[in-house]
Amino acid sequence: MFLGSFFVNLTIIIVILFGSFILAIIYLNQKYNYIISLEPDIEKCYSDFMEKYEDDFYFSKRKYFRWRDKYSELGKEILKINEYLQSLEKNVDRFSSFKVIVNIYVNYFHIKKVYRDKINYLVIVFEDGLDIIKKRNKNFIEREKRVFSDIFSSIDGKPLTEKQIESVITEEANNLVVAGAGTGKTLSILGKIKYILSKGLARPDEILILSYERRVKKELISKINVNFDDLLEVRTFHSFGRSIIGKVTGEMPSVSEISTDTRILQRTIEGFLHEEMGNFAYVNLLNMYFGYFLKPVENELDFSSDEEYEEYLRAQQIRCLKGDNVKSLAECEIANFLFLNQVPFNYEKEYQYLTETETHRQYTPDFYLPDYGIWIEHIGIDHNCNTAPGVDRWDYLDSWYWKRQIHKQNMTECLETYGYQHQEGNLIENLTGMLINRGVIFDKLSSEMIFQRLKNLGEISLFVGLLSKFLLLFKSSTLTLEDLRQKASQKRLKTRYHAFLDIFEPVYHNYTNLLKSSGKIDFDDMINDAVKYIERGSYVSQFKYILVDEFQDISQSRYRLIKALLNSNPDSKLFCVGDDWQSIYRFAGSDLSIMTSFDNFFEYNEKMFLEETFRFNDRIADVSSKFIMKNPSQYKKEINARDSEDDSVFIVWYDDINTALETALSQIAYQDAHAKVYVLGRYSEKYYKDLDLTLFSPDGNQIKPFDKHYGLNLKYSTIHGVKGSQRDYVILVGVRSGNFGLPCEIEDDPVLNLVLAEDDAFPYSEERRLFYVGLTRAIKQVYILADRGKISSFVDELSSECYDVSVLGHINHE
Repeated sequence: MFLGSFFVNLTIIIVILFGSFILAIIYLNQKYNYIISLEPDIEKCYSDFMEKYEDDFYFSKRKYFRWRDKYSELGKEILKINEYLQSLEKNVDRFSSFKVIVNIYVNYFHIKKVYRDKINYLVIVFEDGLDIIKKRNKNFIEREKRVFSDIFSSIDGKPLTEKQIESVITEEANNLVVAGAGTGKTLSILGKIKYILSKGLARPDEILILSYERRVKKELISKINVNFDDLLEVRTFHSFGRSIIGKVTGEMPSVSEISTDTRILQRTIEGFLHEEMGNFAYVNLLNMYFGYFLKPVENELDFSSDEEYEEYLRAQQIRCLKGDNVKSLAECEIANFLFLNQVPFNYEKEYQYLTETETHRQYTPDFYLPDYGIWIEHIGIDHNCNTAPGVDRWDYLDSWYWKRQIHKQNMTECLETYGYQHQEGNLIENLTGMLINRGVIFDKLSSEMIFQRLKNLGEISLFVGLLSKFLLLFKSSTLTLEDLRQKASQKRLKTRYHAFLDIFEPVYHNYTNLLKSSGKIDFDDMINDAVKYIERGSYVSQFKYILVDEFQDISQSRYRLIKALLNSNPDSKLFCVGDDWQSIYRFAGSDLSIMTSFDNFFEYNEKMFLEETFRFNDRIADVSSKFIMKNPSQYKKEINARDSEDDSVFIVWYDDINTALETALSQIAYQDAHAKVYVLGRYSEKYYKDLDLTLFSPDGNQIKPFDKHYGLNLKYSTIHGVKGSQRDYVILVGVRSGNFGLPCEIEDDPVLNLVLAEDDAFPYSEERRLFYVGLTRAIKQVYILADRGKISSFVDELSSECYDVSVLGHINHE
């Protein structure tokens, strides 16, 4: 019995073991077959990667992610296979009973070591591919430096620096070269073109070079003509956009003169306002704005809450078209209606009967129509007889009852209007009906008289200027009117903003209709219409490379044009060069965040920095860099410059600016009798009335101001006008506090913030960049003329903190 039981149990064990063995064989065989079935796909995946890796071209992130996306599902399987094989190999000894069969499969994969190695490599590539191609590209760049050393040694007669060469060879999908002042931005662009053509990456007609100004475009063309025999496409954004429109429509569009002449634009907008004088609601809105909102609040953050701002508005004087100061917007609406219809009225005229008592002053109803003997009272209540916040309800209702009783006792006629009518927009409609029923005659005032009245009451020319600027910025911003209203609703000054938008909207529509009827376009249409054609597929870009100079000046509309071109040709590459420290055109629509947040706007990118300046010495570099880097929202750069033992940045204190200018010029002439000197200001010469621009004219005439002095070559310009250029010496004038100083303390109307790019929170951020541009135009020395009586915050900073500046004259410390 025992032996029988033993053999039975042994048989069972053997059957179980044999069954497990068979199952293991089946399982391993299935796994083996599945892994082998993927071999062609894995081989293709591996060879596709290695083809790019071993190619004689830069391996971009875009190439890598396209490869990884193509094989994403296979990549998941490869990771599973790798885990399975690793587990199998680790556990061979633990399954000694199956060791023979396990070893058969393990040894098979050892025999097929090439296949196993490819799986191992692909696992690494899927997980750490960016590190692999980064190391590969580093070696590739070093090899390219040697292969193209002859080219890089002479671009426009100058050798490229190591950083310039690396930026030229780097071939990411989107490349940003952040270049400090004087570090060779143009040279980098020329080097990039030379490399593209020499390596055969594109034909000349497949390279597009975009600039912002015609002046910059001409400079680029002159450099390109000298360095290249091939014709290259160098365009401003506007002219290129216009050419796209011409190609798509078959007709090159004409540009409206409105777009080329600010004065014509302002006269046109003034004409639009004049045409709206027949619309009472619009006239009333304009009057409200002039009397209530024209003077902007300097800073909406001055108010701790929306309620506080509303209270501020209620405290402001409101002047109607006739000229009376009225107490509310509703009263202003009534007064304007009567005035525009030439119904004579008196505002708050004393009541014809004596009402003065111990408890009441003499009654002065809101309006009196002397030709008809009619009084009008506006009662500020809602449908439930509630009053405005801050008004004692019961006192107000008692006063209203008292007024009614006065008119009843003296049998005088008083018409009532109500606050809820004003809120619901039917106040004038109700008043009109009541007046017509009482025989009041309306005689509408002429449009000319209305417009003249508005001119007399408000600074209409300044307002037209604001509308003109807002219009151009709006078209450049790519926003819609609905976008503006949504933005306005989020602002503390929303009441003012919405009032402005109510005036602006018909101006914009009239402007658009005028362009359409004339068959012409404006400058913004050149870009905006081109973007539409590209996005619709009506224009397909043939450009493999898009090179952009002065990228810090990019705007939203120009960004959209670049993105449309890149999307139109998915294999095209972007190469941008710019200096965020020199971004000084926010007022014209530029959006610095597109450069400082490059990652958010352009996928698959690489950023490189040029920090070796060839323009100025280390003294100017240290002062200017320390000053500009106070703002943390910009790229950090360590500008390296040639050594100098001489003082290079001077503050010249003055009581008389011409004496200070004479001091600076004398010192310059003593060092360098034939030097070229920039005299730079924040504004044009006319704003510096205390500066004698004829002082140094040889014959005393005003033909060529600042022409000669001690043999110096002098030239006056605004700082904006000299960006990109340089001279031996720079003299900065107008560096003082005040509206026309540096920094400028004139606040733009805050309504422009609806269409301007968001500015960073650092004080005077753009003015600091402007000052930096002024400082870095100098090759040898900078002289900052500082007014003792109006000390600029910039000069105060330079003189009171640890800046390497020298002082001529002394500041008064009284």
